[in-house]
Amino acid sequence: MSKKEFDEMKESKNIVMHSHTHDMHGTSKEETKNRMDRVSIEFGVDDINKSSEIVGNKDSFCYPFGISDGNAKEILIQAGYTLAFKMGDGKGGRVTRNSNKLELPRLCIYRHTTQNEFISMVTN
Repeated sequence: MSKKEFDEMKESKNIVMHSHTHDMHGTSKEETKNRMDRVSIEFGVDDINKSSEIVGNKDSFCYPFGISDGNAKEILIQAGYTLAFKMGDGKGGRVTRNSNKLELPRLCIYRHTTQNEFISMVTN
């Protein structure tokens, strides 16, 4: 996406952007930099604050690759977040008043997800 496209989306009243970190998308289990469960709290808070400043929103967060351990949650708490979504297990899950607000389940929709699969996910 170009900077112009990003700015247009950010200004749209039809699209709301939320943080997914700025530079903590490491996937390797050996990689310590850029994994939300392995960075220092200070690094993580700085990273998330940069992301939320860019998107102009600090309402909610989605954990990269579903990494939502204690370190990741502490980063969010210190950055001022009170609502976060974790990657679903494919089964989804319902949010209830007793749900942990920093671990709300999210349905994963992929480019190969069919309309019938989507309907099944949201109705079951």
